[in-house]
Amino acid sequence: MPKTVTIPVARTGIIRGCGEARTQGAVYLESGVSSTGLPLEQFLVDPPQPYDTDQKIGVSIVPDGKGTYHVIDWVGEQHYPMPSDFLEEGRLHGFSRKISRTTEFDKLTKDSRLIFVHPKAIVANAAEIAPYLPDHKLRGRCAHFAKTGDDAHFHDRNVSCSRFWYALAEANGTRVTSDDMLLPERKVSKDTSYVVEPLPYDAPEPIYRPGIIAQVPITNISVIATSDGSHKATTTRIAQAVQGIPVLERPD
Repeated sequence: MPKTVTIPVARTGIIRGCGEARTQGAVYLESGVSSTGLPLEQFLVDPPQPYDTDQKIGVSIVPDGKGTYHVIDWVGEQHYPMPSDFLEEGRLHGFSRKISRTTEFDKLTKDSRLIFVHPKAIVANAAEIAPYLPDHKLRGRCAHFAKTGDDAHFHDRNVSCSRFWYALAEANGTRVTSDDMLLPERKVSKDTSYVVEPLPYDAPEPIYRPGIIAQVPITNISVIATSDGSHKATTTRIAQAVQGIPVLERPD
């Protein structure tokens, strides 16, 4: 009996921070990291790497100089004010990013990655803010520590670490734990929220720079079904072009 292959897809039928429902006939790159069994921290870039471009909307395909093309996605600050807003949504539901149907899909392979850039990735004045961080509560938010067990980021105040995002993201609610404790919570949408560790009011204002916050595998490409079946031609064309990435027809 042939072995059944399970593709880790992104969740559908949820409200994302962008607030947009998926469009019939449209194409989406997905990364179902929430169902791979690996923690999100394995895919974070920590410290975040500087990256800037004139194209601060949508996606672009870029070569890495080693024969592989990757997809750069500039995450919109208007929908996801902090990097952690976008990443925690991905942790819970996987990533789903719309891409043009005219994309050069023949450049994408199983080794291609979705590379996420956010305008607030890097805290340029990390040394000023680091003394105010409650590091005993943020150890798990340091992706470098989570991946390597190396606590270097906790001793180098000049490093802009991923844990800064969870301290600089403002709480807009509270979460009640099983033992009736109240924790500061940040709600991204009705389907996504996470606990934050806000800084004291006398902490310095952060200075941000754009950079790469995460690199995730493209687990599949989804073509959203249309009522007239016109999406099928798009599905076939993309499936013939890409190399090693499953192309799925999905209802929404």
